[in-house]
Amino acid sequence: MRKPLKRSYPELKFGDLRLSWLETFVVVSRSENRSVAAKKLGITQSAVTKHIQNLERWSQKVLVYHDSVPTKLTEQGEALVSVADSVVDVMAAARKLAVSPAEPKRLSAKDLRVPPSVPKPSKA
Repeated sequence: MRKPLKRSYPELKFGDLRLSWLETFVVVSRSENRSVAAKKLGITQSAVTKHIQNLERWSQKVLVYHDSVPTKLTEQGEALVSVADSVVDVMAAARKLAVSPAEPKRLSAKDLRVPPSVPKPSKA
């Protein structure tokens, strides 16, 4: 397997992260194919590539082997995908609660709790 490309990115703030980038990253990791991910997400393949590039720029890590078909995650990508998957699940649950036609429910921290299986990020 080839080594990932080394890239140097300008530092981005946490607020610059978009949920759509994480959703795209999770779908690409599951399907291992950018065109399949694009169809599932209802976006173009170039948009999928751009989302991955933006997430890599934000994280300052190479997350996928760009010359690999099927698409394979790097070690850093594997570490991020489980956390990204949990974030996407939590946001989907929050969205479902927010748009539910049932009686309004006030969200509490326990409604949006990340499962304990998610590793805590290391301080670097």
